[in-house]
Amino acid sequence: MAHHKPPGVASFPPFPRLLPSLGRLALGLILLAIHWLAPGWPVWSQSAAPVQHYVLMAGDQRTLRDMAVAHQADPAETAALNGLEPDTVLDADHRVIMPIPISAAIVQNLVSMTQMAAYPGQTLERMAQEQGVPGPWLAVINGVKLDQRLFPGQSIMVPDPVHPMRPVHMGQVTVTYASPMIAVGGIGFLALSAPAGLEPHATWLGQPLILTPVSSATDGDPSRQSYISHLPVHPLQEAGVASLQLSYRNPPAPPVSARLPIELFTAHPFSREVIYIPADVASQLTGNVLERETARLDALWQRQSGRLWSAESWHRPLTGTPRTTSAFGNRRRYISPVFYPVTYHSGHDFAAPVGTPVLAPARGVVVLAEPLTTKGLAVILDHGQGVMSGYWHLDEILVPLGATVEPRQIIGTVGNTGISMGAHLHWELRIQGVPVNPLQFLYGSPLPLAWQP
Repeated sequence: MAHHKPPGVASFPPFPRLLPSLGRLALGLILLAIHWLAPGWPVWSQSAAPVQHYVLMAGDQRTLRDMAVAHQADPAETAALNGLEPDTVLDADHRVIMPIPISAAIVQNLVSMTQMAAYPGQTLERMAQEQGVPGPWLAVINGVKLDQRLFPGQSIMVPDPVHPMRPVHMGQVTVTYASPMIAVGGIGFLALSAPAGLEPHATWLGQPLILTPVSSATDGDPSRQSYISHLPVHPLQEAGVASLQLSYRNPPAPPVSARLPIELFTAHPFSREVIYIPADVASQLTGNVLERETARLDALWQRQSGRLWSAESWHRPLTGTPRTTSAFGNRRRYISPVFYPVTYHSGHDFAAPVGTPVLAPARGVVVLAEPLTTKGLAVILDHGQGVMSGYWHLDEILVPLGATVEPRQIIGTVGNTGISMGAHLHWELRIQGVPVNPLQFLYGSPLPLAWQP
């Protein structure tokens, strides 16, 4: 089979160059007639295992359940795939993976096409059954009768679905789940199991992952240990196919390694910003100051507490609906008398008056509470398993270093300290040191439901 076209966020154009415009119009009418007037496909296709097509969709102020039903996807499966509750209401900033039946995806114009070579003795009806697609539709597309026997190697156009992630056995390690698609600047999820005593290792986008042992959702075999980890994607990462590398060693055998492809997509174009830094502020930005601050923060972001963080949904760090002044991932250019080496926005900015309470979005431990040159008064919370959140430009810090804070506890107040052009809160989220969009955690846990502790 030919390699499929990378999906992206928009709908997949299904065969743009196969037929002239009038032919495509006629075909569309035939598809609608088949779908709506004869909703039951032939008996053989009903008995075959359903084929699903994974499509990335933006939320539209509906619940995940309503979105799934509208696209003929199973609500429970959709919820588990995205790590969200079925009743979560999503807006346009959130992208979800929708497992749509291939027949519905075809009618909704969401799937691309590829060529497949027929094998000896195969009929078009048999090919349709094996691909899980409606036979009459396949016959119209290819101009071939359903019962016509195909000659060996004959090229047939078939839909090219993005397949769901199924368990993959890599030697003694089994990847139970891995996000099939992850947004640039977003978070994916990995779950795997290995024989007890065998220590697996994983590398993602050039960085080693923290594999946290868990007792839940094992394979039902007490001789095996399960692990989970996030798969963070940096906002400057290029879209395309990335490799998750797994390895282990079982002496005296040599090391074993394998790669698993995962597709990265750009959810939306990042905006561009130009920021002017006044001379009096820029005078503080000496090379040594920036290097020391960056090194200190990098060390904190890489902190490994070993705790399993809570899978509960996070709360907004400010009450109400504060206005966004700069979104996560925006590309930035600084005009300053002193060079400022920042090319993107690593957090999300909310405008709010000085003194507005800043709330902890989830349970965590205070690992930084001090003034910084560029960040101003700053707080960092450690939520466990490499999940860290930061709060910059505060007017006051109201929690001591080492304290454990609970959800919605006040940790400080909004200010205008550090390099800041007005009162606002910069909210930052890092997963194993990688900056990701913090708004994702407001919609629910990125852990699939079966794996939540």
